Amino acid sequence: MLNRKLRPGALSLLLATAAPAIHAATEDNPWGLQFFAGDSTGTTGDFANRHTTPVPDLGVFNPGLSGSSGRLAFDSIPYQDIYRSRYALGAELSYAASENLEAYGRFSYNPLDGQTRTIGILASTDQTVADPIVAHFHDADTYSLMLGSRYYVPTGNSMRVFAGAALGATRLQEMTGTLDIPADSVSMPDLRFARASTVFSQSVQAGIDYHSPSSVDLQFAIEADHMAAAHAGNDPQLAALGFDTTNEGGDRWSFPITIGATYRF
Repeated sequence: MLNRKLRPGALSLLLATAAPAIHAATEDNPWGLQFFAGDSTGTTGDFANRHTTPVPDLGVFNPGLSGSSGRLAFDSIPYQDIYRSRYALGAELSYAASENLEAYGRFSYNPLDGQTRTIGILASTDQTVADPIVAHFHDADTYSLMLGSRYYVPTGNSMRVFAGAALGATRLQEMTGTLDIPADSVSMPDLRFARASTVFSQSVQAGIDYHSPSSVDLQFAIEADHMAAAHAGNDPQLAALGFDTTNEGGDRWSFPITIGATYRF
């Protein structure tokens, strides 16, 4: 059996020729088309803050309590309690200006599952009644279009680490749902918590890119995406209930993790 050790001089020669090969591939194939998929690891930010509304006559909710006063006390509502991400997917077109710098345009789609949660209580002044208010949020989707750039740091082999940032817009469908007070047999369907809106968004990302000789790169990325507040719903039924929908919800952050395949041409 032939067994030879790779001498230091030969190893240096191989490394010296590998880097130009990657650079040449970038010059010959500056354009890239990537398809990616993944999911969000979580969301931060509050859609609504805690607030309380007095109710002069609880009989509007329960005839048995007619003449009694009380209050509607709503909790703060985090975005992560309203929706759960199903997945995230999309595509991007990129152009490598150099071995280290790349510009890209990206479209992404993220469907959201609406959740059911208790958002407050209907309570009498003497605290003898404390009935939960339950919200059933409907599903919604988001669509984003971003323009950005990445900076790659070569590692001397086929792997490169990168960091990037992007600006763009995100389209969020209407935030709708139903409010129930089960103890009083009260149900308010088809409520609009926020209007469909297109908001300003930003993204930062970091990850690892594998540059293969077959013109197909693999990329693992972790992102932090910021979206501006959803637009006020101005729903008259919610206003009558004391839930303020004339103010816009708060900003939110989401944190997708994705894996993509990029074809270089």
